[in-house]
Amino acid sequence: MSFDRDIPTTGCAGSRRFMFSALALSLLCAHGARAQRAFPVLLNVSVSGELTLQTSSIDFGRITPGQTQVVPPQENVADGIAGKVMFSSNVDGLSITIPATMTLVSQGAKIEATLSCAAASAPGAGGVAFPCSEGVTFGGSQASGGPVVFVGGMVPGSETAGKPAGLYTGAVVVTAQSTST
Repeated sequence: MSFDRDIPTTGCAGSRRFMFSALALSLLCAHGARAQRAFPVLLNVSVSGELTLQTSSIDFGRITPGQTQVVPPQENVADGIAGKVMFSSNVDGLSITIPATMTLVSQGAKIEATLSCAAASAPGAGGVAFPCSEGVTFGGSQASGGPVVFVGGMVPGSETAGKPAGLYTGAVVVTAQSTST
């Protein structure tokens, strides 16, 4: 007498040897099916803000030792050129701050300049003065060609008196911070 004729030959069991093996394999297949259930996986995505800054240099022009030189924070200044900070961002608000002073160095000599700032709605527009170190805040995201911060300054005559002739250079660190939460 043969017990292998009624054993299914398809599906998970696939064995024709013994009735007992078919029963054991079908139980294993049923257990395997339960172990293959889908479970949700939680997923978090953080979208970062993007900020692009374009800057230009402040140029105090030629300074006569002992004389004060002023470069207003605006475009098209006759003697000297104000620096510009142009930006675009995808954040809801942006705060721009600039130090109140900068140090320029040449041949080991130092000159302190006091900075002045103004914000304009676009390049070529008139600016509204603000204290550089207190900063200015722009609302909403900003496309390129949007707001501009102009940076000018003053070099007092007392800073240039007795200093060697030369090109004095320094850097100003512009800090941009998102105001959105």
